[in-house]
Amino acid sequence: MDSKRVIIGAAWLAAACLLAGSAQAQGDPARVGVGGHYTLSRNTEFDETSHMVGGQLRIRGPVFGVEGAVDYRSEELVSGVDLKTWPVTASALIYPIPMLYGLAGVGWYHSTLAFDTDLIDDQTSSEIGYHVGAGAELPVAAGLALAMDVRWVFIEYDFDRVDEFEDLGNADSDYMTAHAGILYYFGGP
Repeated sequence: MDSKRVIIGAAWLAAACLLAGSAQAQGDPARVGVGGHYTLSRNTEFDETSHMVGGQLRIRGPVFGVEGAVDYRSEELVSGVDLKTWPVTASALIYPIPMLYGLAGVGWYHSTLAFDTDLIDDQTSSEIGYHVGAGAELPVAAGLALAMDVRWVFIEYDFDRVDEFEDLGNADSDYMTAHAGILYYFGGP
């Protein structure tokens, strides 16, 4: 794993936490929400759609917030080769108006390249990736909100021995996601 990427990710996460704390210091208490989400994911290189499920924790003030999420994703890259990913992400959120938000963040992507042959062993890699996006958080009942967003994920996997599959040699690992989930906010509207 590239130490420069780890340092950038840690600095980004620290800045996000400071921004969320400053919103709380302005007098409005931060709200804590937990929930689950369903995600459609589309690889930009292979034009394949896969599905993810996961959970999230969101802490938000009136203007700034932070979110942590864990997901599971699986997609077939080429015939006989599957990519399974367990992304753990952290995002900084900004709410220019109460229901709309922009986000940017960093993620740790623990990934397995699984081959449908006994001739090649499965390979596992842990990489740092980045994402940006925008969405809406709509209140549906007291303490409940529907959160929907679109994210662009940028990641570069480093697997050994992919040259044996010519389509994977220079494959772009970036993908786009569309999230839809429900959040329950403790102690507030």
